[in-house]
Amino acid sequence: MWLLFHHNLQSIMKRNHDDSFLKIEAVKVVEREVRFDSHYLKRLFPNINWETLVYASKTLGYHELAEETPDASFLDSEDFLKKFHHALFELRLQEGAMVCAQRDRRFRIEAGRVKVEMTTVTCINCGFEMLPSDDASASKRK
Repeated sequence: MWLLFHHNLQSIMKRNHDDSFLKIEAVKVVEREVRFDSHYLKRLFPNINWETLVYASKTLGYHELAEETPDASFLDSEDFLKKFHHALFELRLQEGAMVCAQRDRRFRIEAGRVKVEMTTVTCINCGFEMLPSDDASASKRK
């Protein structure tokens, strides 16, 4: 799972509830090389919540991003753009979970994908809908 996916879900939650937080539990992280595109990164940067990205990248073991939100002048630095690119696109959560802090709802991540079932569960306090990944919901369908 790319950190960009986590960031997008977190943004949905923030729109609905300011105190919501989507935690990451990392078990296995992989790095995969992705083509670097500075123009795309410059267009994407204004839409990124820096605090969320720093939290997520640190959870995956990447500590190269500055804590404070960089200003637009950083976009002229290739070193900064490469670190930004690495955090968003090259770090992938292969095994672990995302946890809704409001409801302590866990969404497992296996083989880089969020595990989903056929029964929809709404994480009401989180403000988004996702399918459950726990074994209890699977046994209810049988």
